[in-house]
Amino acid sequence: RFGIVDVATPGATTWIEWYRAKLEYVPAVLWDDGAPPCLVAVDRLQKNEALLVVDPRTGKTREAMREHDDAWLNAEGSGRALWLRDGSAFLWWSDRDGDGRVALVSAKDASVKWITSGGTQVTSILDVDAARRVATLETTRDALHYEVTRVPLDGGEPTTLARIDDGTVRATFDESHDVFLTYEASLSGVHRVVLRCGV
Repeated sequence: RFGIVDVATPGATTWIEWYRAKLEYVPAVLWDDGAPPCLVAVDRLQKNEALLVVDPRTGKTREAMREHDDAWLNAEGSGRALWLRDGSAFLWWSDRDGDGRVALVSAKDASVKWITSGGTQVTSILDVDAARRVATLETTRDALHYEVTRVPLDGGEPTTLARIDDGTVRATFDESHDVFLTYEASLSGVHRVVLRCGV
């Protein structure tokens, strides 16, 4: 059960309502800056998943995105959705076509525009800069070679910001989207954290 409380003027809890009989599990709760609160909900068999947008005043939800797979959905929750700060759209991760890809989904009309192509697997959405219209993603070609990749939201070639050829690399960005830390772990056991600037 999930509820919303106004911490400035504490009072009654607004409980969030959704069709829990059909989507029993919630692997992620999101409330990005400038965006409404959201739940990522899945069913018991992990064949259906929905991004539910919450009205914080009433607790009612509406479905913004849905995934279905006859076999099984990879519904980890973390790094699967991220809103632009102006609330106009959100990024959504999906492997419905066999590859892990990211789409830009309009909050106004739910139109979907894929910003990554097949072949390269996106494993996580790391950051989005609404002003510059770019998203930063964790990607891999073969689950051995990982990159931090920046992708234009409106089309264009991706840019590699960091790469490791024998392990994983993740990144955390500051508010400017220019300074970030990478966390690198190689198969040889070497782990390091790198501060990077000016991207």
